[in-house]
Amino acid sequence: MQRGEALLVCAYEDPESFLNLRLEGAIPLHEFRALTPTLYKGQEIVFYCA
Repeated sequence: MQRGEALLVCAYEDPESFLNLRLEGAIPLHEFRALTPTLYKGQEIVFYCA
């Protein structure tokens, strides 16, 4: 995470929750879903919810 190699994903479906609980560098769940086909198998992914 500190090196910027992990993908940080906010696991809330609700856009309002993402805006209120977003951590710096996080992407919303819907954006992660769109990226899924392009990610390589070794990609470190961290999901969070507060």
